[in-house]
Amino acid sequence: MNPESFSDYQPNLSQSQSLSQTVEELEVKLERLQGLAQTLIGGLMVAILITIGVSGWFAYRLILQEQQARRQAQEFQQTEVELQEKLDNLEQKFSAQQQQINQLREEIPDDLETVTNTVNSNQQQIEVLQDKIQRSNAEP
Repeated sequence: MNPESFSDYQPNLSQSQSLSQTVEELEVKLERLQGLAQTLIGGLMVAILITIGVSGWFAYRLILQEQQARRQAQEFQQTEVELQEKLDNLEQKFSAQQQQINQLREEIPDDLETVTNTVNSNQQQIEVLQDKIQRSNAEP
């Protein structure tokens, strides 16, 4: 071998070793980056699953609250109808009793006080029920 060619070969060997070492370092860094990327992707998947679970729970709670509100609205409407029916009945009784009072005034003035007291009592009951209906209409 020629000494001159050997000296040319030496830097190439050193460059080759340097390149080989650089490639190895890059491979190590690449492996680290791949590991970090896998960890990041795994973490994102867990976060997405947690988010889906939490949003599902909130949706479920919202549905339950909506159902409860509907039930309460139905109960309120049913109670309102019942109170209105009672009020109508009492108003009919009141009207009939007023007619009776008018007839009694004409026929028998002595029994007028008893019938008047009954009518007044029924009128007070009507007023109480009307107050209840007004309060229940104001609550929704």
